[in-house]
Amino acid sequence: MPSLLVSLTIPQAEEDRWVEFLVESGSEGVEIRNFDGPRVTLKSYFPLFSGHPNPDLLATLRAQLPSDSFEVSSEIIPDQDWLKTWRDSLQPFRVGEKFFIIPIEENVPCPRDRVAIFLEPRMAFGTGTHESTQLCLNILEQHDLSGARLLDVGTGSGILAIAAAACGARRILACDVDATATQTAAQNFVRNQVAARVAHWTGSVDAVRSDSIDFCVANLMLSLFETLWTEFRRVIKPGGYLIASGILVEQSGLFQTQLEKQGFHIVETRVLNDWLAVTARKAPA
Repeated sequence: MPSLLVSLTIPQAEEDRWVEFLVESGSEGVEIRNFDGPRVTLKSYFPLFSGHPNPDLLATLRAQLPSDSFEVSSEIIPDQDWLKTWRDSLQPFRVGEKFFIIPIEENVPCPRDRVAIFLEPRMAFGTGTHESTQLCLNILEQHDLSGARLLDVGTGSGILAIAAAACGARRILACDVDATATQTAAQNFVRNQVAARVAHWTGSVDAVRSDSIDFCVANLMLSLFETLWTEFRRVIKPGGYLIASGILVEQSGLFQTQLEKQGFHIVETRVLNDWLAVTARKAPA
């Protein structure tokens, strides 16, 4: 069936909000294309109604977009399997010094100096291509997680939980509020032979025991961190670590202030393009 392609060019700082809006509006997939400078283009695919675009969707988009900083266009495109097209565009690639990400359709050998992570991302976040995910992977590979109990909040495809297992974590807890994501992650845990070490569920941090986590990795929007600080402080052990990403560089001052107010000491800050990751330690008892 033909689809409606909506292209939306926006300031990068608005990316998360508009991806969420497009998905909630019925998009069957959102492709993010980065350009030089502070703008990105979102390409989103919608079903047609009786062969025509949904006029309410386009009207809502144009009404909410400030004309000075946003651009929107639409076109009807012929029938294709867009999810397959997107999957086919994913190629194996290296991340950091340790990992080699392999989409499951690709029958390629892993370099001998790398640890393979096999992924079927489906519609879950976490193919390893986004800067915030790469920052988390870079940080994880620098830690000896042997014997550690690690919590992955917003697990998406499960990529960070799988990486934690490769770094020696003894027990991994992985949660996501999106049921599709946890189903995808569960399949990826099996593919990577780490399922015995990972407990996963659809939900959030409130299901975790207090003071039970040595490392917590969270790749989330700033607005989600703001709702979860109490839970992070509760579940991370005194002296335990929070690896946090998904934060824009322009938000770094606000985020670091929030961290310190919650009793975390910043150990390290990393930046990749416009994205920030912070490693912070909870104050010892």
